[in-house]
Amino acid sequence: MLFISVLSQKQSLSRQQLDESAQRRARWKYPPGMKVLAEYWLQGSPQVITIIEAEHIGPVLQSTYAWADVFDIRVHPAVTAEDGLRTLQAVGIIKRRGRRPKSLRTMPPPPPSSAAS
Repeated sequence: MLFISVLSQKQSLSRQQLDESAQRRARWKYPPGMKVLAEYWLQGSPQVITIIEAEHIGPVLQSTYAWADVFDIRVHPAVTAEDGLRTLQAVGIIKRRGRRPKSLRTMPPPPPSSAAS
């Protein structure tokens, strides 16, 4: 599964707390069970966006709690554009609204969702 984490610094942090959090980040390692595909540091808010791949949300929650004192954190499940298009094709959205894009004509259907029971 893909997850997108959006981190915004808490407004109440002092300059010293911000400096200490930067030093902490330099030493910090992501927990096992998650693969960080990208981490971006932005000017303005949010300050950090990470793109994470994990089998389940556990390691993502672990990393979220590790930084909850410094950041307000939002985590969103995500799919790639290709998987999203495949899913729209599988449920008939693209077909109902007209001709399918060439890139989808030969795509296999998405794998069954593990969340469905």
